[in-house]
Amino acid sequence: ADALTQALVEQCYMYFSEGARLSYQGFRILEEARSVRGVEERRRLGKKATTLLGRAARFWKSPRTILPPPNQTAHNSPLHRAAEKLSAIHYYEGIVDTCLACAANFGGTAAGTLTYEVEKARSGQQEDTGPALGTAPAWEKNLYHTDEDLHGTGNVSAAGADDQRALVLSDLDDATLGQDDTAQARRCCYDVILKKLGLLMVRHVIGHEPQESIPGDTDIYAGRMIEACLSSKDANFHHALYEDLFQRGFTDRLVAIQSPYIEQYLYRIDMDLLWRHYVFVGKSQKAAEVMEAWAEDEENGLTLEDRIICLNRALGSGGEGQDIGAAGMEMEQYPFNGINDTRNHDDAVVEGSRSTLAQRKEKLAIATIQRRLLDSMKDNPSVEIPPEILEKLSTTLLDESTLFNDIAARFCQWPTCLTILHACQHHDSANISRLWRAIIATEIPTTSSSQAVNNMLVNLRKHSPAQHHENTSCLFEDGDWVIPLRQKIVELGRELYGQGADYVFPLEMLSNWLEGKFALYNDACFLYWFSYLINVAHFCYLAQS
Repeated sequence: ADALTQALVEQCYMYFSEGARLSYQGFRILEEARSVRGVEERRRLGKKATTLLGRAARFWKSPRTILPPPNQTAHNSPLHRAAEKLSAIHYYEGIVDTCLACAANFGGTAAGTLTYEVEKARSGQQEDTGPALGTAPAWEKNLYHTDEDLHGTGNVSAAGADDQRALVLSDLDDATLGQDDTAQARRCCYDVILKKLGLLMVRHVIGHEPQESIPGDTDIYAGRMIEACLSSKDANFHHALYEDLFQRGFTDRLVAIQSPYIEQYLYRIDMDLLWRHYVFVGKSQKAAEVMEAWAEDEENGLTLEDRIICLNRALGSGGEGQDIGAAGMEMEQYPFNGINDTRNHDDAVVEGSRSTLAQRKEKLAIATIQRRLLDSMKDNPSVEIPPEILEKLSTTLLDESTLFNDIAARFCQWPTCLTILHACQHHDSANISRLWRAIIATEIPTTSSSQAVNNMLVNLRKHSPAQHHENTSCLFEDGDWVIPLRQKIVELGRELYGQGADYVFPLEMLSNWLEGKFALYNDACFLYWFSYLINVAHFCYLAQS
């Protein structure tokens, strides 16, 4: 039969083309493979048939050959029949190769894993098998061929041998092929692949019609098929593949893909998936950069809580050890002439990595303070916050200066101001002293039966941001304020002391200052403050032990 088809190609090329010969041989081998029991032998025959069908696919140049007839949904094209027969022997990567070879006729590029012979055929190099079909003028082809022959649906051998037909195509005038038809034909080639891949990845979906039964390990088949897909250089096909996986919900498969096109697609479709992809492939620095940028993007509509999650991911992805390792890999791309240069570069990269890590930690700390400030302001009915301020706090990341000056200080949130200075490790003794005065002034009464105490209280508020604060709920000497003040200072101490910025919680200054200011006015006050100072000293001891 092979000798006969070769003779027909050489002597009757207008009736039997080279493409028809290749199609016939490919389908014949697939029929042979169906009767083979050995898996390896069946795969060998599948690969051989795929090579022939991939070479034949370059002759399937007309969209009418690939697309179904108007008003019909059934496909009986040689491409669809090839896919079905390759599927029957579980050689799914052959479906990818054949479909992408056909898609190359309609604007696609290189196919999956086809052999050299197929690549040679796609590039236009022909074997010495006699005149090719394309050498005949269009009028001669129309003269000798019916419409069925031109589109590969006529008989080329005995009746009933549909799968061994030769496909004879004409080189249609470019004017008769619209861009829409060409694009649809290319998309049809892609869809054949994606449909088969979907069947492998989902055997049965509840609420949908039962899928075809596929024996064997479908995970292995799907993996082979995806591997063949990823070897393609067709950017359009890659986009179609990624979109199909995304729409079907196979995000775990999607983020595990490694190709030159995946990052651009994920960047456009979902930054969370892009971060997962970078984490999966070990690009920790890029993963951190993506999440950090996404957290700071004011146009993406994220809430403050979501932005904090992004900052947490950025910090976790770009940990110190990971960043240094990534820096070491980057060194291979920038060789230096000498050991000292390399060592200096390594030190600089490591230092830069640590600096970046510190900046991310600070951003996360400020964002966490912002969340706490937002919660406390929402829960405090005595503080009237304009809606635009609440919206800003709820949806954007504020820098430390804005959070300190425009929000915390503006609305008298003095403890928050201290935590901001602590997070930024900003050593400003004068400002820290003023903030502590404000914290104490807002907790104690502003009136007393003693004029000396009244003068002291006025002086305390005068040198603090809380100079206009009034608290006449009780007298100073009543002492009801001692326990709440003590609790507040101890809580601040637990948060601020022993964390690398102890100057924000100056124990010695507070103790000396409180004792000097209050204890000498009368015995009752001294007793209260003596009890308070014992608690402060006790906390100091616990924090340092």
